[in-house]
Amino acid sequence: MDNRLASRWASVVGLLILIGTLAAASSGHAAQVMFSSPGPPRERIPPPPVGTSTIKGRVVDGVSGTPVARARVRISGSGGIRPSVMTDASGAFSFPGLPGGLYNLYVEKASYHSTTYPDRGRGMRPTSKPLTLQDGQTLDTVTIALHRMGVIAGRVVDSNGEPVEGAQIQASRVGRPGSQPGNPSGTSSNDLGEFRLSRLDSGSYVVMASAQRSAQLPDEIGPDGRPLPQPMPVPTYYPNVVARDEAQAVNVRLGHTASGIDITLVDGQMGTIAGTVIDPAGQPVGPEARISINHASGGSGTSLRPDGTFRATVAPGEYVVEARLAPPVLAGADHQPGLFGRETVSIPSGGNATVLITLGKGASATGRIVFEGTSPLPENFAQNRFPGQFGDIIQRRVPWLSEGRSCIPGALEVAADWSFKIEGLHGTCTNQATASFGRWILKSVSYDGDELLDRPIAFKPGQQYRNVQVVYTDRPSEVTFRVSDESGQQTREYGAIVFPADKTRWSGNPNFYPGATIRAFVPPQPEVLLMQAAAAQTQSPATRPAAPAGAPARREVIGGLRPGEYLAIAVDNIESEEYSDPGVLEKLAPSATKITLADGATVEVPLRRVRLADLIR
Repeated sequence: MDNRLASRWASVVGLLILIGTLAAASSGHAAQVMFSSPGPPRERIPPPPVGTSTIKGRVVDGVSGTPVARARVRISGSGGIRPSVMTDASGAFSFPGLPGGLYNLYVEKASYHSTTYPDRGRGMRPTSKPLTLQDGQTLDTVTIALHRMGVIAGRVVDSNGEPVEGAQIQASRVGRPGSQPGNPSGTSSNDLGEFRLSRLDSGSYVVMASAQRSAQLPDEIGPDGRPLPQPMPVPTYYPNVVARDEAQAVNVRLGHTASGIDITLVDGQMGTIAGTVIDPAGQPVGPEARISINHASGGSGTSLRPDGTFRATVAPGEYVVEARLAPPVLAGADHQPGLFGRETVSIPSGGNATVLITLGKGASATGRIVFEGTSPLPENFAQNRFPGQFGDIIQRRVPWLSEGRSCIPGALEVAADWSFKIEGLHGTCTNQATASFGRWILKSVSYDGDELLDRPIAFKPGQQYRNVQVVYTDRPSEVTFRVSDESGQQTREYGAIVFPADKTRWSGNPNFYPGATIRAFVPPQPEVLLMQAAAAQTQSPATRPAAPAGAPARREVIGGLRPGEYLAIAVDNIESEEYSDPGVLEKLAPSATKITLADGATVEVPLRRVRLADLIR
C-alpha cells in the first residue's frame, strides 16, 4: 500500500512540473537555456615534455625536523611549466615524468619563509647549482628545510617596573644606509606587558614601544599656584633610549626567537608644537591645507583651524613640521605645483615650540641640458612627452631627482634649444642612480661650480638656482675585471664592488641612498649558462635565439660610472645590504685597489679574490 501511494505521489508531482513548464512557456516567461557560442580559439600552452626521470623528496621544519604537510612545491627548469604539488602528511612530494636536465624547486607555506632548493644563499653570488637529472634517473634524496619566520619577544614596563598593557610595539628593519627603513611590523603588549612580534625576515631591527595615551590627570599645583607638569611615558627604543640613533639593533634569524627584548619606558613631560600657516601674501591658510608632524619614529597629522593655527601634543624629540596646499586638479589643465612650507623644531621634555610656516611655490631652477657624444638626441625629451604608464604629469618631472615622501621634484619644461625651467621643487631630494635616455647616461649636474650629484639637495621656498648645467654622455666610463683566485688561477666565481675613494660619498645622511656611486657586479655563473641552454632546447628552432657568428664573449664590466677615483675589490660573496654599508666599506677599503676613471675611459683592473669573512668578521 505504501509503495503504491508513493508511486501515485511521484506521478502527481511530475504532472504538476510539466503543467507549470507549459504554462510558463505560454505566458512568455519560460526558463531560458543558454548555449554559449564558440568564441575565438584560445592559445593553448603546450604540454610539458614527458620524460622518464623523477624527483622525490620531503619538506621538513628546519629546526625540529618534523614533516611539513600542505606545503606547496613548484618546479622549474628543463621540464617546462608544470603544476605545483602539495606535500602529504609525511611532508613527501613527487614530480614524475621529467626529462633529463637542470631543475630548481620552490617551496611555500604559511608562517614559513619561502625557500629555493638548492638554496642559493642570501649573498649576491649563488652558492649552489641546480639539480642535474639524467634520463631515467630517480632522485629521491631531496630534503628541503623550511624555517619559520623570525620572532622578537619581550616585555614593556614603566619606570616603576610595572607591566604596561596595550603598549604599541613597532619593529623597523634596518635597511641599507640612507634607505628608508622597512615597513614596520607592529603588535601590542598583553596584561603582563609581554609582546611577540612574529613573521619577521632575518635581519636587524630597531624596536620601539609607546604607551597608550590615557586620560589627562588633573595637574598638581605648585607652591606658586601654577600647575606642575606631570611626567608621562614617552616613546622608547630598545634598550631604554628616546633617540633612534642611540637604539640597539636586534638581530633576527629565521626559525629563532630573539627573546629578552625588554623595554622600560622613559618618563618625560609631553610638550607642544603650536603654530600658524600663512600663504605668500601673509594670509592664514585654513583646513584645506595639509599639515604633518614627522618624528624619527614616524609621522602624525593634525588639522588647521580656520584661522590657520594648529596645536599638537608631542613627546620629546626633533620634529619636521610640513604644510602643503595642493592646487585644484582640473581636467585637461596643465599640472601646477602646489605650495609648501617646512620648519624643524626640537622639543625637550616638557618644552613647547611655536612656529610660523610661510607657504611658497618652492624652489626654481633654470639651466641647460648638454649632450656630450654623437648618438641621436632623445626627441621625446625635447617635446616634454616621455612615454610611460604614468602619463605626462609624472614624466615631466625632473629626470635626475627621485620623488619620495620628503621630495617633490616639481614640474619640468624643456625648450627646443635644451634650455629648461623647473618650478615647485620642495623638500630634500636625492639623485636617481639610473637617470638615462637610451644611450645617454647622466654624467653631472653642476650649479655655481659645485657638483649636485651624489648628495642630497634641500630645496626651500623661494630659492632660485640659475645656470644649472645637466650633462648627459653616450661615453660612460667602464671598469672591466680580470680576477684570480687564492691560488692565482683566473676565476669567474667572485663578486666585484666599486665604490668611491671619497668616504663622504659612501652615505651617512639618513635620507640619502648612495646607489649612484656604489656598484656591484656578479659575472654569469656556469650553472646559469647551463640553465639558459637547457631552456633554449625546449624552444622551437624558429623561436630559439641564435648567437651571432663570431660574437665576442661577454665582458665582465661595471659601466655608467662618472669620472673620479674609485676603489675596487673582488670577494667570494657578499650580501647587498653589506656592500652599501659604510662600516663594511671601511673594512674593505684597505684591501681594495685604487683606480682613476677619466671621462669615457675603460679601465681593466686585475684583482685577487679575497674571503669576505677574513675582512669583516
